[in-house]
Amino acid sequence: MYKYVLSLLLCGILLSCNQDVGQTQDPADYEAFAKLLEKEINESDAEFFNRHFMLDKILVQATSRADAPEEYVEAFIAGVAGTLDVGREIVHSLGFGGYYTFLGLKDEKLGSATALFRLVEESGLNYHEVYLEQKQDGNIGIRDIYVVMGGEVFGKTLERLFLAGLADTEANYQYKIQDKAGEEFLASLPVLAKVEDLLAHGDYEAADEAMKEISKKMQEDKIVLLRRLNIAHGFGEEEYQAVVEDFARHHPEDPALDLLQIDYRLHQKDYEGALEAIDALDGKIGGDPYLKVRKAQIRIDQGEIENAVLLLEASIVEEPENDEAYWALADLRMGQEDYPAVIRIWERMHKQFKVNPAEFYDSISYPNLFQSAVVAQWMTDNPVDHVH
Repeated sequence: MYKYVLSLLLCGILLSCNQDVGQTQDPADYEAFAKLLEKEINESDAEFFNRHFMLDKILVQATSRADAPEEYVEAFIAGVAGTLDVGREIVHSLGFGGYYTFLGLKDEKLGSATALFRLVEESGLNYHEVYLEQKQDGNIGIRDIYVVMGGEVFGKTLERLFLAGLADTEANYQYKIQDKAGEEFLASLPVLAKVEDLLAHGDYEAADEAMKEISKKMQEDKIVLLRRLNIAHGFGEEEYQAVVEDFARHHPEDPALDLLQIDYRLHQKDYEGALEAIDALDGKIGGDPYLKVRKAQIRIDQGEIENAVLLLEASIVEEPENDEAYWALADLRMGQEDYPAVIRIWERMHKQFKVNPAEFYDSISYPNLFQSAVVAQWMTDNPVDHVH
């Protein structure tokens, strides 16, 4: 069971504390740090994140939820510290062509701030809330990180792994949980393990029935609610919506559900539902111009081309340094064979990014494009080698 719990808790990850501080960091310092973190992650430098990640402090908190044998605590801390590489997991999640974007600061307080990052990765869209704080030495550290797609703060995941390890029946540890919440979490583990097995065999009804064995308080926990969402897939829209409403009631400001709902609604071809989820996500994270690109893609699928154009143009205005909206707009106009419009977009891209967009096309894949008089003129004025 322990191996199951380890997998369950870590799959959502890529993966408040008080302290005395001296001179308080200026918000500009947190912003400069976040921009540097963006740069280093995009350059595949995982060590920058790891150097500033306050793992020791997180582990102290994670292991404080139970009175446990000293040898277990030491082994747990050593195991996590020796094998965990959060920075590398973030870099790896971007894959080929992914990127990490700092969107802004929020919750700026005395000695702390939250930096919001967007991840466009191979598996899709994700967000990180990176909790920054001023350390005792005056430098900025990463106190913890909330991975929105996983629905849980990293420190909370470690805390649960610590508690789950104590419940390993083979080890037979002697321990005392500090609070009822920890006890209820441990009591839920055998049920969650049984549910996982039932789902693996496609028995949604039995899985749904088993979930009723979990305590009322744990039913409000995101790890349980997200599992209920998986179960609801086997029943239908009514059951799924009931879980959505439960999640929203217990975690009204959490963006995790909205992010998860986008792909689910698209899979169901519920385009309006997907648009509603995007708008809800946008509101909860404080705004992201990239989400207009996602909305534009949906509008294109609906045949609402000019609406999509307005969204893409708005995204470019709000985030001119992100090339995705430009490419989407160029592709849209190319599909319409509106080549003068394509050239106008290429001109903007050439000015903004100092690249020749024609280098990314070829006359075999796009024969009509290169037969256009305006594109031929572009090629004369801006020649590239590989188009033939």
